[in-house]
Amino acid sequence: MKRYSASEIMEMKLPGVPRTKVGIRQMAEREGWPFTTTTGVGGTRRLYEVPTRLLSGQSQEGRADAEPVVTIAAGGRADPKVLAWTVKALEEWLDANGMEIDAERKGALISVLYDYVTRGAGVEEVSTLLRAMK
Repeated sequence: MKRYSASEIMEMKLPGVPRTKVGIRQMAEREGWPFTTTTGVGGTRRLYEVPTRLLSGQSQEGRADAEPVVTIAAGGRADPKVLAWTVKALEEWLDANGMEIDAERKGALISVLYDYVTRGAGVEEVSTLLRAMK
């Protein structure tokens, strides 16, 4: 299983996980997360194995109603609801404009649109961007 520094875990903004490095370290110690220690130019640091229940956004292990975790090519995490909305918006726009595109281009457009939406773009901005791509 992959291991992460407290800074990396903080950037993930996982539900139920503290938003500071100190808080993450305290939680990891309290819950007994496995870790390895690495030494580098800046000294030593711990790389933690984050429990699966936290990586998947579950507050309880094995919860049946938990949302799936979606990862994106760059190694980051994606919000499944935003991603689904982005895919639906693109597909509806392509249908409305009688367009078909290959899977590679569609994937690239979804990536661009997802990034745009997560940066605060609303329906009107997404529509404007899609019209510009025509």
